[in-house]
Amino acid sequence: MFLSQIYGHPAPQTALGWNLDTLTQQLISSLMTLGAFISSGTAGLVATYVSRRQCLWAACVACCIANVMMMATEHIGALYAGRFLIGLANGYFMTFSQLYIQESSPAKYRGLFLTVFQFFTSFVSAPFWSLEVWGSGC
Repeated sequence: MFLSQIYGHPAPQTALGWNLDTLTQQLISSLMTLGAFISSGTAGLVATYVSRRQCLWAACVACCIANVMMMATEHIGALYAGRFLIGLANGYFMTFSQLYIQESSPAKYRGLFLTVFQFFTSFVSAPFWSLEVWGSGC
C-alpha cells in the first residue's frame, strides 16, 4: 500500500490514482526539518552533560524508533511524530558526527577528515537528490 492510499484521497489524474493534500505534504516535510533544527540548537547543552558517542547512540535509537513508528502506523499523527523524531535524530547525527570526528582524529588529519565528511554530506548527496527530483517528474 502506498503512503497516499493510507493518508490521501483518490486522484484519478495522477499516475498512482491517489494524492496527498498540501497540508499533509508540508507537515511530512517540515516536521523533520523542525526536529533537526531543534536538536542541532540544543546539541551544545546536551554535549555538556553527555559524550558525543552516547549522543550518536541516542540518535541511532531514536532513528530506529521513528522508522518503526512510520512503518507500522496508519494514523497520521503517528506519522507526524515519527517525522519529528527522525528530524531530532538527524540533527544529532549531523552535529555530533562532526564533533566526534574532530575530537577523535589525530591533529594532523583533522582537517582532512572534516573535509571528507563535508564532501560526502554535501556533494555526494546532490546527485541523488537531483535524480529523485527528475524521477518524480517535477
